[in-house]
Amino acid sequence: MDTLKNLRNKTQGAKDLKSVVSAMKSLAGSNIVQYETAVSSLADYYHTIALGIIAYFMAENIQGIQDPNEHKTKSDETVCAIVFGTDQGLVAQFNDEMASFVVKSLQEIPGKKELWVIGERVQLLLSDEGFKSSKLFPVPNDLSAVTPLVTEILKQSRESQQKQEISSFYIFHNQPKEGAGYIPVMQRFLPLDERWKNTLQEVHWPTKLLPQIAGNPMQTLIALINGYLFTSLF
Repeated sequence: MDTLKNLRNKTQGAKDLKSVVSAMKSLAGSNIVQYETAVSSLADYYHTIALGIIAYFMAENIQGIQDPNEHKTKSDETVCAIVFGTDQGLVAQFNDEMASFVVKSLQEIPGKKELWVIGERVQLLLSDEGFKSSKLFPVPNDLSAVTPLVTEILKQSRESQQKQEISSFYIFHNQPKEGAGYIPVMQRFLPLDERWKNTLQEVHWPTKLLPQIAGNPMQTLIALINGYLFTSLF
């Protein structure tokens, strides 16, 4: 039977644990806010980049983009899923819902599958479902670590495309819902083909005036594409 002293110690221990949990939640919340602020600040830049690419299509009279994988059948293609999870605590079903979403989504996409995963926890969950990852990246522990991660993923995806190892890339990540909470989403990242062009042109040129390119058209396009890929992944 517990003595009064033991009960007091347990009560104090519970209060201390509650304080620790509250502090951890506050820290996690502040981390989320800084990431969301960074993403929000990129929104206008992303829109400007998209308009720039559309302007290039108009100025250069680009009617279509040839599919680099048109000679392959869907079953011969290799599809890469870039999956973003988290290794932070107190995130409830964040990784579980992401893993379930990835498994369901990949079953509906034809071709061989390759996984690049950000975060050990979601990697383990996907492994339990029979999906082995070929690349594992650490979750950025602060905002300054995001740009190096994005740069590395872009570098490796470019190399895989050049070697014709992977034909398509899809990004899987959790997206904030209106009000509160998150929902897993999928975005087709590469290749930049006719399908991508049609999706991009849902952003309309804002005036009736036709755009013009100042300077070298190819250098302009390369700069716009690099900016588009970086902001999309960020």
